[in-house]
Amino acid sequence: MTKVEIKRGLVCSECGHETLDVVYTRKRESKIVRLRRCPKCQTRFLTTERLVGTIAHREKPQAKK
Repeated sequence: MTKVEIKRGLVCSECGHETLDVVYTRKRESKIVRLRRCPKCQTRFLTTERLVGTIAHREKPQAKK
């Protein structure tokens, strides 16, 4: 059985390169917009990030003595 390679994170939509450069980052209303560039084929594209929710802080349980 062959192992299937799973690419994680963003990859270039044109050539599949796994490392993308961030050209600039801008905050727009409730999201962040980034212009990214592939160093291999020079394709540029925009991505957005938005806050989905918050997670409550959990205290670590104290060790019993």
